[in-house]
Amino acid sequence: MAEFMALALGLKVLAKFRHNSIILEMDSQLLHKAITGGVEDLHWTLAEILFDIKNSLAEFPDVRIVWNYREVNKCADVLAGYASKMASSSTWFTSPYGQLTEWPTHMVDVLPSFCFAWWHCQPSFLRDVISKNMLGISSCRLVH
Repeated sequence: MAEFMALALGLKVLAKFRHNSIILEMDSQLLHKAITGGVEDLHWTLAEILFDIKNSLAEFPDVRIVWNYREVNKCADVLAGYASKMASSSTWFTSPYGQLTEWPTHMVDVLPSFCFAWWHCQPSFLRDVISKNMLGISSCRLVH
């Protein structure tokens, strides 16, 4: 469900920046198949979010949707791990760490109050992952 919600919110943010051409890279096979028409029996909560996603996608003239292994999408994996760790705190939903007190004005009506973001630079825990990504250094996939 988190991937569906994140994409729905991300598309609303992209619409505010008025991008015409977007590439959506994801490591959720369920989300990829749902968007591209390969899933018919979704739970009603996911189906509602998918409906919003498809409506948002219709606003972009050029959309490419790509599924990747989790290891290829390392930045997203690290951010998801960070969010999961932070959300395990009992105070996360009442006073999230890192919440911005002043949102950029064009984002106020898009982002929920519990969101936080890094607008001017990436977080320090992500710098190494981004550097490796830019250099084309991939991470290994462990298969048991």
